[in-house]
Formats: sequence, structure tokens, C-alpha cells
Amino acid sequence: MAALWHVLLDGFNPIWPASRTVLAGVPLGDVWPCEALPNSQEGDDLVPFHKLTQWMTYSLIEVVVKVMGWEFSGMEDMTGLPEYRNGKRD
Repeated sequence: MAALWHVLLDGFNPIWPASRTVLAGVPLGDVWPCEALPNSQEGDDLVPFHKLTQWMTYSLIEVVVKVMGWEFSGMEDMTGLPEYRNGKRD
């Protein structure tokens, strides 16, 4: 799980717009500064959300498990994501 997560985070870095948060020259995507956090070192005030990366990770895991029969260790380290729906559900 950790290996897949790092591959996706590193792989997605080049797609984030230049207007997003950057640390040490690397665009971070779903990472935002929080004024309530101390900022003694560069990046101390940053809060990662990585919602898009998490959705991609879960999607890839589902396919790999179903198609290839692989198992992933470390799934308990992933964050649960809410479902966003437009309209009412029947």
C-alpha cells in the first residue's frame, strides 16, 4: 500500500497547476497552508488532503485485486473517503 501511495503522489506532482502549493520546487496538489499552524520551517503550516490521489488509489486497488488477485498490506493506513452525490439517491 505504501509503495503504491508514493508512486501515485510522485507521479501526480507534474500535473498540478503552478498556482497550487509548492514546496522545494515540487507542486503538491491537494495541500493547503493553514494559518493556525506554526511556520518555523518551510512547509510546517501545510495540511495535506490528497483527496484526488486517494480516489485514484482506491480505484486502482479495486481493479488490481479483482483482475489480478493481488492483496495489499497496509490498507488500514488509508483514510476513508466520503461519497459525494448530486441529487437524491433512490
